[in-house]
Amino acid sequence: MPDHTPGPWRMHGTRWIVAEGPPSRYIADVEQVYETQSKDERLANARLIAKAPEMLELLKELVQALRDVQNAVAPFVIGLCEGDDKCLSCRVDTLLREVLDEQRDQLA
Repeated sequence: MPDHTPGPWRMHGTRWIVAEGPPSRYIADVEQVYETQSKDERLANARLIAKAPEMLELLKELVQALRDVQNAVAPFVIGLCEGDDKCLSCRVDTLLREVLDEQRDQLA
């Protein structure tokens, strides 16, 4: 499966998201979507998008760390995880799978 454009990404000006190079690559243009959207809201959205690759990598590391803890503790605890929305590890794992599945679906 092809991966997203590697990070780091950064803001260029007040509306462009670019991947640092070489060569630099255009990722997105975060323009005003509707009249009531403030410049501050648009900039906050752009900053959030620019951090997406770093957040994805941290999410992957967190999932692995949670799996490691589960594997270390599971032999000593019966019913550690019920596979529901109360289990942090399951919630994070589900989120990561959704992100990666959506990415794969968009590229198909």
